[in-house]
Amino acid sequence: MAGRPEEGLEPVDQAIELMRGLDNVLFPQLPLVKGDLLAVAAGADDARTSFRDAFVSADAAGARMWQLRAATRLAELRTNAGEPAGDERAALRAVYQTFAGESETADLVDARVVLKDTEH
Repeated sequence: MAGRPEEGLEPVDQAIELMRGLDNVLFPQLPLVKGDLLAVAAGADDARTSFRDAFVSADAAGARMWQLRAATRLAELRTNAGEPAGDERAALRAVYQTFAGESETADLVDARVVLKDTEH
């Protein structure tokens, strides 16, 4: 499927339908993957919806790392589109701050870079 992200959408949609409503901390990863595919195949608006779904489901599941990833991607989408990332940046900062004092991970580094890039 490399180079053909649209081919990944149907299997991801099927997995989302199978897992929707289950009490599963891994569920938020599915809309994240879908958002990544949509960002390449369909554009930012469709991807934004999936990333928001991931953010909300991660929050409900208490899955902070998935929530951080979703917030990071939402802020990146705004920035890459040349739009202000005000609300997305605020959400990212709020989630990022919950990791204060924890071990540095690639996700935390990515979030910090996006926060820095969206300061203005």
